[in-house]
Amino acid sequence: MTHDLPLADLTAPRAYRYGVTAEVAATSDYDMPHAWAAALRDAGFAGVRYHVRHDPGADHVGIAWFGRAGRLRRPPPARRRHIPAELLVKAAPYGVQVAANLPPVE
Repeated sequence: MTHDLPLADLTAPRAYRYGVTAEVAATSDYDMPHAWAAALRDAGFAGVRYHVRHDPGADHVGIAWFGRAGRLRRPPPARRRHIPAELLVKAAPYGVQVAANLPPVE
């Protein structure tokens, strides 16, 4: 089954019309991004597309899907996906690492 999940594109120039600035993704104080996320979720969006804050060139974007708040849990084995090596190589300069055999989340 396929579902269309609408994203609010905070990287689009027209987002400025709604009061979105680069600060929404650049701040280390998460109160404002959380407020935007709540408002966008309430407006029917399933997530946001944004510029990642640790990329000074603003060339890379991230996607954050909205879900239940709380402790992160591992996806069940049927939902896990292999991460392509080329993606890991591209992410390495940003400090992204993937660990194998992590302990279970309690």
